[in-house]
Amino acid sequence: MIKSVKRRNNKIKDFIYSDNIRSICRLADEKYKNTFSRNRKISCQDLLLMTLNKQGKNTSFEIRDYMIRKKGDKNVMCTDEAYLKQRRHLNPEVFKQINEIYLKDFYEDKKYIQRKNGYIIFAIDGSKEEIPNTQKNTEEFGYAENQGGANAARALLSSIYDVNNHFYIDVEIDKYTASEIELAKRNIDKMIEIIGVEKVLIIFDRGYPSIEFFYWLETRNIKFLMRLRGKDYKEEKQQMKQDDEIIELEYYYSRLQSIKKKYPKIYNEIKDKTGIKYRFTKIEVTEETTEYLISNVTMEEFSIRELKELYGNRWKIEESYDSIKNKLKIESFQGTYQYLFIKMYMLKYLYIINYKI
Repeated sequence: MIKSVKRRNNKIKDFIYSDNIRSICRLADEKYKNTFSRNRKISCQDLLLMTLNKQGKNTSFEIRDYMIRKKGDKNVMCTDEAYLKQRRHLNPEVFKQINEIYLKDFYEDKKYIQRKNGYIIFAIDGSKEEIPNTQKNTEEFGYAENQGGANAARALLSSIYDVNNHFYIDVEIDKYTASEIELAKRNIDKMIEIIGVEKVLIIFDRGYPSIEFFYWLETRNIKFLMRLRGKDYKEEKQQMKQDDEIIELEYYYSRLQSIKKKYPKIYNEIKDKTGIKYRFTKIEVTEETTEYLISNVTMEEFSIRELKELYGNRWKIEESYDSIKNKLKIESFQGTYQYLFIKMYMLKYLYIINYKI
């Protein structure tokens, strides 16, 4: 395991000190075309390492700590203002690439991957969050009324999390009014790109069940487990004579018409079919509470008890996200919101960069 971590550290070190790192760190806007083109007191590599190794201290102490431990230089010649100015010019895409280097290496090393019944288990969670209320954020992401009655900038966040290996694979941010399902698709496509062809099962909450999304997941050979809302597929629920059954989800007219408007390509592919069979499972959560799950895993692969436990694992992504959000103090963050969430999974789950590299 230690050798694997060192190997990943070395890959990231090679990336950070590569010849093209300056261009990767540079923002795409034309006005930033000369950023990181000159040698400064804080180099492009220094800026990355300092950012990745933040210890929660104030900026002055962070700079001093880095200069002493990394460079052996007790005469700190960089001001807080100069460091923060450079950091604002840092393209967040560089952190995504570092994250992908680490994760691709981890998932290539099959013997360390934790699975359940042969599957890597992921959870996807979408959340509408209040973000720093700047003009740029309200223009880019939108706004809504907060508890105090004032308009506040908000964004839609979607993340995919490996519940057993404890990695955020991808974090997507979009407009407050964007679709959770569309962001989830982006999460999944990025997950496939990173981990390759694997047996995968993804757990979703109540906002995701839809025939179109089921079909989309099937085309990518993704197994899913979703909780149904009370109004979802009432007819199919009423057909159940046992707590765990295979039921045909019918493609009748009204269901197809809603798909036709938004997803004409998928409509044309399924319009001549009568439906598709899925597993409906009734779960007694408490004496007063009953939940219904829908999935495309077989009864041989997962028992009712295991499905109940699997769905319970979905809370790991919410617990982890809440922990990170509280530690990073999102509401007081002054940088770009994309940059914040790239840092979110980098700081929490990449046990990588240290001053020795």
